Amino acid sequence: MASVQKVFVHIGPLKTGTTFIQAVLYQNRDALLRNQVVLPRETFGQLVRSVLQLMGRRMHPGSRPEDARQWQFLVDEIAAADAHTGLLSMEFLCMAPPKAITRMVRSLAPAEVHIVFTARDYVKVIPAAWQTTLRNKQASTWERFITSLRDAAGTAVPSSTGLTRLLPRRDDRRADTLGSRFWRQQDPRQSLGPYLDHVPADHVHVVTVPPSGASPTLLWERFSAATGLDPAAYDVDVRRTNTSLGAVECETLRRINQRVSGRIPGDSYSDLVKFFLAREVLELREQSFPLVLPDEDRAWVDERTADAVDFFASSGVNVYGDLGDLSSSPGAASARRPDDVSDSELLPVMEETLASVLLEVTRRQGLLPYDGPRSHEQPLPPPEDLGLTGDPPGPGERHEARARRTAPDPPGVVAMKAARRQQRRALRIAASLDAGHDADTAGGLERERRASKRAERAAAREHARSWARANPGKKGAAKKGAAKKGAAKKGAAKKGAAKKAAQQAANKAAADTLGG
Repeated sequence: MASVQKVFVHIGPLKTGTTFIQAVLYQNRDALLRNQVVLPRETFGQLVRSVLQLMGRRMHPGSRPEDARQWQFLVDEIAAADAHTGLLSMEFLCMAPPKAITRMVRSLAPAEVHIVFTARDYVKVIPAAWQTTLRNKQASTWERFITSLRDAAGTAVPSSTGLTRLLPRRDDRRADTLGSRFWRQQDPRQSLGPYLDHVPADHVHVVTVPPSGASPTLLWERFSAATGLDPAAYDVDVRRTNTSLGAVECETLRRINQRVSGRIPGDSYSDLVKFFLAREVLELREQSFPLVLPDEDRAWVDERTADAVDFFASSGVNVYGDLGDLSSSPGAASARRPDDVSDSELLPVMEETLASVLLEVTRRQGLLPYDGPRSHEQPLPPPEDLGLTGDPPGPGERHEARARRTAPDPPGVVAMKAARRQQRRALRIAASLDAGHDADTAGGLERERRASKRAERAAAREHARSWARANPGKKGAAKKGAAKKGAAKKGAAKKGAAKKAAQQAANKAAADTLGG
């Protein structure tokens, strides 16, 4: 990495303006490179895969051989860039384990690694975080979420820097409760503290999120100051997503999750619920009363805020903005909570939701040739045929599901994936026809695309075979372990057969005795 001297790594955490910052960065990717700043990975999705691979997590089942090199792809792009600064922003990094942090710092050497942490008032973060859980299949009530945050506890441990930081309790880490997960992301002692064991404090930059009513570009200006950018040189006119939902809209989404989470595949949920329903329907309607943290919960939140401010002030990190932005004065709190929403308030939102989803599904199906009735003659397979539980996921179930992803897809999932591939193929051909191509040309383009995909898969398989040849020890160890497991099963089978034969002989002897 001869040319890049510094790499700024923005680790979030979630709900602290990360979506806005990332949208501005990727909208100005070419302009950044012209100013000698490289933003690695061409798309944000590629960046997510690189970060997940760094952290030892898989994004989806059936990962490809090249997924094992996703982080190295990012490092190689930075090394090959004609730039003096590298910059990446991915909020999952606030949960990176120490092993991943060590690998990140070493892989980016000899460039200086600088960590950027955006901090926001907890009073604003907590309602936004509950909405995020609802957009990701959870169905916890507002009261349960607040209780989990209030009761979450941690264990104080000293770090190599001399500062004290909190680790979640062991049982919390195993159960992955809502509260412990929230504070693992938002508490700087837990999320930023581990980075201070690997990066000097003067290479850590804390950016405070401006309070409500501030200039919409102030966050970008503070982020630019932390990363050495000229804020005026870039276009910040981006579409704002993740708009806050009202309490009635949140309760609508929560009740839908109660019915569909665990009953439809994750891809279908993300497509229809997380993106279409939440963003294109619920976000765009006139919102009901806002989510506001009740005054009776301010005391324990203020204690957490004071602890975070003390950590920033005593750790020697650079602060951009005002730490006072993290403490908001009590406002006009709503007397109502989402759990108080009545069925009569939900009814019109549910009607609008149902109509919008039906129209969207009809619009999508209208692009395909009619192939017979779907709903009655070909209903959705039962949840168990799709490998689903039929119930909303509880604490810890996501980890168990992640461990089951290596298993083959159930038959129902295989059939649904095949149908979706056929649908996407038909849509591409229709788009080619709309673009003015004749039927033969459209079909030829589709065949070329499929041939290219086959070539990519063949190259990936060859890469896997090359890796196996270059690492025979690891492959041999895996075979040896499998052989031991097989031998153990065979021994157990022989033992069981011998026991069964002995029992049969004893039964025969007893029968002969009785018969005599």
